[in-house]
Amino acid sequence: MNRVFTCLAVSFFALPQFALPQFARSAEDEEKPEVSLVLNSVVALSDNTETLFKCNATLINNTDSDIIVTSNFSSVFDIVTIVVITADGKQSKQQSYIYHQSPFTSDGRDLKLKRGETKADLVFPIEEFGRNGETVKVQLVGVAIVSGDEVALSSKTKKIVIKKKM
Repeated sequence: MNRVFTCLAVSFFALPQFALPQFARSAEDEEKPEVSLVLNSVVALSDNTETLFKCNATLINNTDSDIIVTSNFSSVFDIVTIVVITADGKQSKQQSYIYHQSPFTSDGRDLKLKRGETKADLVFPIEEFGRNGETVKVQLVGVAIVSGDEVALSSKTKKIVIKKKM
């Protein structure tokens, strides 16, 4: 049985203006989520006019089957948004992965999120943001629709220093 979640381009621009909270889990709550998002690594490179956030991310499908992702774009990662938070904890920028892309199709197409881990390198170019040497916190968030239910995805936050783009 295939499960279905849909990439809704509209939802990326309507996400709340804050990072999704990370909830503590008790020992009884150790059940794996159906789908989870992991930020494996992130590097930020800036020329003081634009900062490129290069992220390595993993979507983990813990269901018993592949999940069908419907997207107007080209990747199961189209549901991902980056949230950049300043060192003092205030949100600075939020941008969807599809922000700088052109739609692949207006009708949408079905993509498979296979069982287990799917990794990808994601690049988020953010204009007029970030200075060399600035410390920021980076988190990936998203909303997937799995079997008709909205599932909030949120990676752990990583603290990094923006480096000079060569």
